[in-house]
Amino acid sequence: CGGLANAVASVKYVDADGEQQTMTPSAYLSDLTTEPATVQPAYGVQWPTARRQPGAVTVEYAVGYADALALAPTDRVLQFVSISFAPSLEELLPTLIRGAALVLMRRSGAPSAQALTEILARQAVSILHLPAAYWHAWMGAGGGEDCRSLSALRAVVCGGESPDPAAVAALLR
Repeated sequence: CGGLANAVASVKYVDADGEQQTMTPSAYLSDLTTEPATVQPAYGVQWPTARRQPGAVTVEYAVGYADALALAPTDRVLQFVSISFAPSLEELLPTLIRGAALVLMRRSGAPSAQALTEILARQAVSILHLPAAYWHAWMGAGGGEDCRSLSALRAVVCGGESPDPAAVAALLR
């Protein structure tokens, strides 16, 4: 997974009697930052006996941000990343699958900070997904104050590199 997964959705196994069982989340720990991701028993817990057959144990991962943000049909997601760039799928697919509105921008190149804020307000965007570099530029041009004035905006997702923790803290104040 190495960064693609944001949670373990379930760990299931076929027991010795051939019945499918689901482990409780408290029975295991996961490390999704490694490649490959790992799932191991929680302290003091032993793995249950699983049937010795291919596919007897399955681990489902949650990927993307749809679940984490409770993406709903009432949301309006700005499609910011160029559709010629694979990460645009993170904006497009969860939005369409959940029945939310995809807000498209007519532009050539990235909009100015002011133009972005105007689009967000006019289109009542509720979820904004920006590359971290653009987010930093937007914050530097007053985007933090803009966020507070945009009543529909409920989530900002930064992609690519990690945003500066000080800038995030300033936004949350």
